[in-house]
Amino acid sequence: YNMYGDLNRDGTPCDGRCPRFTDPTGYRPVHGYDTNAAQKFRWQPILEENGRGFFSRQEHVTPHIGTLAKHAFLSDDDFQRRVAPKPSYNYDDESLAVIERLKATATDDLKKAKIEFYDNKIKVIFAVIATAASYGTSFEQLLNFVVGITAS
Repeated sequence: YNMYGDLNRDGTPCDGRCPRFTDPTGYRPVHGYDTNAAQKFRWQPILEENGRGFFSRQEHVTPHIGTLAKHAFLSDDDFQRRVAPKPSYNYDDESLAVIERLKATATDDLKKAKIEFYDNKIKVIFAVIATAASYGTSFEQLLNFVVGITAS
């Protein structure tokens, strides 16, 4: 994790300045900062600018588990052998099902009204909060509810 900033890039103890929450493995994007690379669809840090000559690149700020972590329930070999089954998608059937749902929605005014209502997230959250407040909850209970529902 290097949350205390006590590891070098190779995972050895740091005896100088090692920033906290940094990647001690020395990871670099596959194609560096070249935007014309063949693997342009792989993750790379975003170059941002403020329009006044200040440029910055995106950095991860979450703890990095690095190479020191151990698997809790499986051995390394068992973990590496695990393979997910190949999904059996049938895109033709799925696309036909989407078309059927659209046809059913086009002729159902109640379904269209529900979609319009629930598509407005702000209106929905205020309706939920108003309903919770109508039960006589205290202001503190209402704030706990609002924080809980918006955090989930």
